[in-house]
Amino acid sequence: GGAPAGGAAGAAAAGAGDRTPPDLMGLALGLVVLALGDQSAQPTLPDMRVHLRTIRQVLLHTATPGSGDAASTISVRYFLDLFARVWTYVFRVPGRCMPLLPELLGLFHAVSGVIWREAPRSGTPTPGEHVERPWAEGLRGDSEDSRLARDTMSAYSLHVVAAALRSEALGAEAGGVSQALEILVWWLSDALPRSLPDGGGDARGGAGAEAEEDDDIVAAALEGDPTSDASSGAASKRSCPWLWLLFGSPFPQALIKVQPAVTLKNWRTVCTILSSSTQIAGIVSHQLP
Repeated sequence: GGAPAGGAAGAAAAGAGDRTPPDLMGLALGLVVLALGDQSAQPTLPDMRVHLRTIRQVLLHTATPGSGDAASTISVRYFLDLFARVWTYVFRVPGRCMPLLPELLGLFHAVSGVIWREAPRSGTPTPGEHVERPWAEGLRGDSEDSRLARDTMSAYSLHVVAAALRSEALGAEAGGVSQALEILVWWLSDALPRSLPDGGGDARGGAGAEAEEDDDIVAAALEGDPTSDASSGAASKRSCPWLWLLFGSPFPQALIKVQPAVTLKNWRTVCTILSSSTQIAGIVSHQLP
């Protein structure tokens, strides 16, 4: 059932540290994956909290410099499958999403921080090699496969942040608001420059087609399929969905009334991102609904 698996996973990850055997890391996540996909288990909310905290703890440990063999325990393929399950069995279940939103936000903040607090790594892996690379290395890479994997995480993160910003309970906590806005800033800084037309051309002519392509990409990502034709065919030329949050969420107008310091800090960063290219000011209005 859910409780035994949750307890076992928590116990397996509770001692995660420099001396934790890599096999124990794989065991902890394996138990979580089984528990998340078991339709008959019906885990309780405390069980689900254990699952999400276990995922966060194990992923952070395997991404820590000097973690040795543990770093190779979680491949990009395994990582994406894991988050597809989190999306399906936690976020998309109304009775779980809102009660577990703080844990979801913490998980996505931790993973996004690992990806964006270090510079992307150069080098192009051979075909098929990308999905077997350690998750942190694979998502930080500069290959097309790495960018597609990040697109998947960007789509998941967008919806988690949107839910968090609309939550009155999280909105009252500076820590939760700070996590949500940091995720927004990290992914916006990646997605917006890549949405600009190559060579500085006019974005108006293809606005409708790009919007349709973007819908296909997000839909594919939310289905947990970062390798779909829709994603790969339009990954480098689409609108920037993270801009929607600037006009379709409480950030910044309403949020500044309840969390002024955190909101102003991150709004300044957003303004820097928006003004970082002379092309952006002229085309942002064409990317917004």
